[in-house]
Amino acid sequence: MRMNLIFERFKEDRVRQILESIQTSIFFVSEFPSQTPEDIQNFLTHFTETRIRKVNYLGNLRISKYLPVSRFTSFREAFQASLSSSKKFILILSPGQWFESEFFLELTEALKRWRNGTIFMGHILDHFKRNQYLDLHPMSLVINVDEFKEVFSAPCLERCFRTPSSEKEVFETFLRSKDNHHDNYTPLWIEPIPMGHHQLYARRFSFLVEYALKRGKKIESFPEVLRSLKFYCYPQFTHQAIRQVISGKGELISLEDCYHKPKVYECLMNYLKDKRDKQSELYWTNNEPVFCHDFRRPFDRFVGLASGLKLFLQFALSPRVPCAKILVFDENTYQLEWFKKILSFDRLTDVFNWTKKLHGEKPELLEKFLYPRVVFQGMTQPGKPERVHLLSLQPEWEEFRNCTFQFLNIDFLVDQREVFKFIEGADRCHVWLSNVFDYHWKMYVWGYPHLEEKFYRLLKELGSMVPPCFTEIYRPAGGLIHMWSDDFQSLRGGIHTLSK
Repeated sequence: MRMNLIFERFKEDRVRQILESIQTSIFFVSEFPSQTPEDIQNFLTHFTETRIRKVNYLGNLRISKYLPVSRFTSFREAFQASLSSSKKFILILSPGQWFESEFFLELTEALKRWRNGTIFMGHILDHFKRNQYLDLHPMSLVINVDEFKEVFSAPCLERCFRTPSSEKEVFETFLRSKDNHHDNYTPLWIEPIPMGHHQLYARRFSFLVEYALKRGKKIESFPEVLRSLKFYCYPQFTHQAIRQVISGKGELISLEDCYHKPKVYECLMNYLKDKRDKQSELYWTNNEPVFCHDFRRPFDRFVGLASGLKLFLQFALSPRVPCAKILVFDENTYQLEWFKKILSFDRLTDVFNWTKKLHGEKPELLEKFLYPRVVFQGMTQPGKPERVHLLSLQPEWEEFRNCTFQFLNIDFLVDQREVFKFIEGADRCHVWLSNVFDYHWKMYVWGYPHLEEKFYRLLKELGSMVPPCFTEIYRPAGGLIHMWSDDFQSLRGGIHTLSK
């Protein structure tokens, strides 16, 4: 069992500093090969846009202030828009391109090392042996805006984006690196040193590449560290397999009929399957704030996920009846077993020591993330601290352990029946649904529109419950709601997520 510790807050200050220094815009070009079916187009668009949006919320920081995202339906439009950009760099991404959050950290380092005279950084294709001229792969590309404006104009770009002829054309070839990333057609760089003329077939960006080289500009490939933090699923070759993932039916098909680089595709499929199964990660930390209101009357039931200790903290900091009933649900069976395990410890210090021994982390890191921030709202007692020391809640822990627990191994987006039954049986229920609608792999598989539809449906159902329940839940793409369910009516038409 692999346990990943998520310490997003440690990244927050660093991410903020990095984003302020990048001076980069993101251009998202949703252009597909003509044979790509519509459902695959929708999936791949959500697949990449979701990743962009999730980086938008790294450390609760909206990147849009520093990394604005512009959307285009063609590369011609994106390159034309680059001429009027005020940023230093532009990162162009295509649907089906996925990247780790750390990609932007390493991209910043690469941009700091940008060599004068280099106009593009991307994936260079040199198929000279196939009688084809140099090309750039559309999956992702960085433009140096100053170098670009020095060379290109709007009329020039129109000529460079003309449709390649079916006949060979005369191209001036240039010096390229002797080494390749893989095979023999992925050079590390191309430099403006003419190497003679040849009759070759033009590819998509061939005229753009030749024009830049003729004017003395260099083109470099993404360094290996950046290539290792992203992958592309080649939508024109993986329709059947991607549809298999979208439907969630059966086993993943053989890779034999997929793109000739199955490792790239396999990486995508394994990632999605792994996240769908939810059997590889265990979250014992939780950095969500705990909101404390002046509830006045006690809760007789609590509902929440098995992620970290927030459910206990909500119980400990809220009025409750003796021996309240508690429903703990999660689709990750490991997570549920972890929660059952910590309930076996009489003392919170034992939970702390067991966790420390299990993970071998520094005590100060454990302490920081075992004690989430507490926000007191509408409380009658002024001067409440923002941090509650977990080990000071030993009496509450003993009371918590003596409650009646029910455990459900469910995917809440698929099956909500038992949770609703539990809530409906309460006099006053505290419901914590966390980020079940705002979790990145869910967005990859379901897509934003479908998640929003299910989210609104949930609000409607919870809003009609009598008596109402107090609910905490994150909207799709971020934004925490914490209020009584009978007030959801006031949110109708006012809940706007990033997909709208």
